[in-house]
Amino acid sequence: MPICPVDQCITLSDDQYPQVNAETCIECGLCERVCSGDKLPMDMLKGKLNQSMTDNDNPLGGFHDAHLVHAVDTHTRQRGASGGLVTQLLVRLLETGEIDGAIVAGMDPREPWKAVPMIARTPEAMRQVAGSKYTVVPMVRAMQQVIKQGNVKGQTAKAERFAMVGVACHVHSLRMMMAKLPSLRRKIRFVIGPLCKSSFDPEATTDLLRANGIDRDQVSRFEFRGGTWPGVMRAKLKDGSYQPLHQSNFRDGAYNYLMSLYTQPRCHLCYDFGNELADLTVGDPWGRDNTTGHYVHEGGHTLALPRTATGRWLIEFMQHDPAFAVGPADPADVQFHQRAAAAKRNIVQLRIDARLKRGQPVPKYDREMPRQNWRQRMAGRAFAATLWLGQSRRLRYWVLRLLLSRPATPLIWLRQVRKFGLRGCVRVNRMTRRDSANVQGSPTVGT
Repeated sequence: MPICPVDQCITLSDDQYPQVNAETCIECGLCERVCSGDKLPMDMLKGKLNQSMTDNDNPLGGFHDAHLVHAVDTHTRQRGASGGLVTQLLVRLLETGEIDGAIVAGMDPREPWKAVPMIARTPEAMRQVAGSKYTVVPMVRAMQQVIKQGNVKGQTAKAERFAMVGVACHVHSLRMMMAKLPSLRRKIRFVIGPLCKSSFDPEATTDLLRANGIDRDQVSRFEFRGGTWPGVMRAKLKDGSYQPLHQSNFRDGAYNYLMSLYTQPRCHLCYDFGNELADLTVGDPWGRDNTTGHYVHEGGHTLALPRTATGRWLIEFMQHDPAFAVGPADPADVQFHQRAAAAKRNIVQLRIDARLKRGQPVPKYDREMPRQNWRQRMAGRAFAATLWLGQSRRLRYWVLRLLLSRPATPLIWLRQVRKFGLRGCVRVNRMTRRDSANVQGSPTVGT
């Protein structure tokens, strides 16, 4: 743990959660002061970043303006989860000397179904880790490496500068550590934060492989969103073939199911869908035409929301670099995520209220959540009712097997019919079959 003064006092369990050695702990309290799981002084941290605190009623938080961006290079754009913005931005920041490396999440080369933190110092290393990782990643390990560099007695301190890419919980703890450690403030120059609804238990990937009858020893690469945008969860095998791991596309056939079964409990107590403490918030513009079911922005685009002066500098950097295509975002793109953020806040408040009634601990926030009306309470409780399936590891595996099977495909159709009507459902599934053919027939994409 970067903040802990006792070596190896705080380690990580097999589930990637911190565990404290009670025998060596000196009870200094530093870890509690930077742990976002315990408390989050959002307004105080926003003040340090010179962010406006007048947008607390906006579920996405305050931002200057909204942009749609994608990498001009086709390969980079395809390999990214959305438009390749993050990968291309890190590469160009490195090539222009703005940073010396980036703290990112990649996949373990020895166990490629596991996500791990790493420091990428070359353009190729940054391209290798392209794409989102929808699972728990202990980014503090990489932060610890950054802090230690140049801080060894007798060595000359290196004036290295880094960018960090992390979801909201990573950024919360990073900002609190930066408030305590001046050396970390000097080293972390840019903070890029993806939108995040939840992260999955590490067991989600192994259960997906097991449910599809895939031997882990035969997996050379695991992709959360491989192939044609919006992608599918798939495994690349050592014989070079690709194996999709679910029916339909990523959102309709994987994410919504896994979110109910494998989301980490702490994610249901975090209201920061918008990654409000990042310099630049990024995510997919998921908007669809309500009649046809078509995505409005196909081919891979990134919604970019600059929140700080540093974030605005990054937007200007991309606007003047021919490696990026930058344009204004449609208000509908932002409104889609505002609705998603509001829904997450609704569920979080219900979960917090329920835990308080049971006398269970909850995070301490320095802002009041908006009160829900009866419709919001009913919707939140309906979603919460699905979460109990994930409380038993054995039960959730068998539920996952059922949901991944062909007999369960009509459940996906029913959901699509409810959202887009019968004709829209037909069009969505035609696109899905087309994209599935591309996934299995284009080995160059995502490799």
